[in-house]
Amino acid sequence: YKLERTGVPHPNPEKARQGVQLTNLAVDLETSKIVEQIFAWRVEGVGFRTIATRLTRQGFPCPSAADRERNPHRHGRAWSVGAVRTIVMNPKYKGQGVYGRYRKVERLFDVNDPAAGNVTRMAPAPASEVIETDGIVALIVSETVWRQAQTDRAPATPGPRPDRPQASPYALRGLIVCGRCGKRM
Repeated sequence: YKLERTGVPHPNPEKARQGVQLTNLAVDLETSKIVEQIFAWRVEGVGFRTIATRLTRQGFPCPSAADRERNPHRHGRAWSVGAVRTIVMNPKYKGQGVYGRYRKVERLFDVNDPAAGNVTRMAPAPASEVIETDGIVALIVSETVWRQAQTDRAPATPGPRPDRPQASPYALRGLIVCGRCGKRM
């Protein structure tokens, strides 16, 4: 999606004086094709890491590279697993707005010292408090495709990991075992 100005002044009078306008999300025709491809691969059972690798190798711009103005703090060189996962899990792509998933919660800074004050943190809200609204934005993928892509992980396939160009450069990889827990290092 891209932000599109509506021409309506911001409801906050101070922001309206500064010329700030309300915005809507509109489908970006170039990047929406990438989103459709991500969902198609995910429905086929391709994992997040493999999708990120394919997109980077095929030269598709990652979200931070596609919108440098809003993401000057990110390098924008490659797709991350987190970016792909976030796109797949985001209900906006099926045209649904979700509000109130998180709420502010105040907790004591130190349980043993209430005089130390409170700390405000964001915590997941109960499902009963989350508001879901359909038709907020134009959809990019159908409800069916979005639901099919919502598996916890790609199905495991035997054999070596896909898209791995060479063996590990670490000579002792998998040979050292932790003395405490017994896991391979």
